[in-house]
Amino acid sequence: MSVNRRHRHAWILALVGIGLLLSGGAFSAIRWKLLADEDTGVPNCAALVADLPNSATGAWGIRDPEPRRVTDSTTTCELAFTTADERFSGSVSVFILGSSDPDRLRREVSSGFCYGGARPVDDAEKYLAVRHCVELVGEVALAGVFAARDHRFVHMVATVRGGSADRVELTRIASEIARTVADRGLSLPRNGQP
Repeated sequence: MSVNRRHRHAWILALVGIGLLLSGGAFSAIRWKLLADEDTGVPNCAALVADLPNSATGAWGIRDPEPRRVTDSTTTCELAFTTADERFSGSVSVFILGSSDPDRLRREVSSGFCYGGARPVDDAEKYLAVRHCVELVGEVALAGVFAARDHRFVHMVATVRGGSADRVELTRIASEIARTVADRGLSLPRNGQP
């Protein structure tokens, strides 16, 4: 095989790879646009970050700004936090979807991948549907929450580090953070005012 032919194959493979990446991103955007209802607005990440110090003390910011919103009924971003005592820090991946279809909201809660083992939810009756899971990976706790209530679905994954924390405390903090952010995502109105 000649050198030019190898380069041509490499270029073709690179172009196919780029095409697959672009089509995957477009498919994802179209999927969420089709899933979202135009009349069920959700708060944006800036409103969520502005509200969080009221319910989860510490410093909050947007680590990965939300991409151009497909509709007012979806929000995605990544938040960064440090607890008030500065013992724990990490991030929360945020996804909020507005929908007036309760069956669809229940399906979203039951269909997503949940890290680690399922945990009981003490106040499950306040949700249309809810799942909560926690997993420890080395010195990092991952806590995931899928919840639906009041025409909204949220999926939050908190990734928490705490240098000297024991495993029980680390999972407790990760769970509290994921649940708090999920509850705020379900509760804040579209404009973000409490």
